[in-house]
Amino acid sequence: MSLSMIDRCRPTAGQAPQLMLDAWHYAARLLDRGTPPWTDSTAMVSLGRRLAGLLRPEVLSLPLLAWFEARVAADARLQALMRQRSRTAYAMKTALADEALRRDLADLVGALCGAMPAVALVPTLAAPARWLQAAYTAAHGHAADDIDDDVCEQAEVFLADLLRVLAPLPIAGLLLNEPLARADEAWAAVHTPVFNAAVHYRWPLGAAVEAIDGTLPAPLSWRVGAPAAAGTPAALALPPTFWQADGVLPAAAGLYAGHLPEDAQPETVLAQLTRLRSVAA
Repeated sequence: MSLSMIDRCRPTAGQAPQLMLDAWHYAARLLDRGTPPWTDSTAMVSLGRRLAGLLRPEVLSLPLLAWFEARVAADARLQALMRQRSRTAYAMKTALADEALRRDLADLVGALCGAMPAVALVPTLAAPARWLQAAYTAAHGHAADDIDDDVCEQAEVFLADLLRVLAPLPIAGLLLNEPLARADEAWAAVHTPVFNAAVHYRWPLGAAVEAIDGTLPAPLSWRVGAPAAAGTPAALALPPTFWQADGVLPAAAGLYAGHLPEDAQPETVLAQLTRLRSVAA
């Protein structure tokens, strides 16, 4: 039985830590001298397998906004539909409801899960304002200037509906990757539609939260951030400076989470990973 994200966050005495990486751009530059082939599931599987073989992460995060931006940029038909109305949320609503786009997302995630069963896959969601801005810019060629809390709440409904396509797939969890200084009730209220989807599909729901007051707002069950208080499952976030030759070794943790910079030096990355895996709980 595979470990849940909650269990992965808890250090086990004497065992090497686990690693969750967002390394798609790094791997594409290093291995293919290009950018991630987000819209080609077969090529993404090939890249994912080579990435996993090189860096040996136990968990791979999949940034859904990066995939969305590439998918829309490659589809003139969809862009035309998205620009039919000028309302701020219209472009995002239209794109995320598109059956071809939804099918492509399910195909990509399903292919990655099927091809790499030993590596847990965790899709990540950027803040709703970023999704709104990305969709609006793709449709109209310039940024929107009226994104407010009400529009962001609408965007969360669209995102929750998109997540339905992942329901049959064996993802290991979902991460809200904004990141935040604190996860308070006002923030949680905006994310209610996504929270409800995670509960319905029984996905361990995490968030990138630097600090918390007391317990995480339900149904969040784990977080990525600084060392957690006792009893709070957390992946310790690796700073960008960790991937430098003089990067400081972090405190012991059950799970480390990091974004691998695209321009990181391969020899340094492997050396730092070797050091990291020597930090037993």
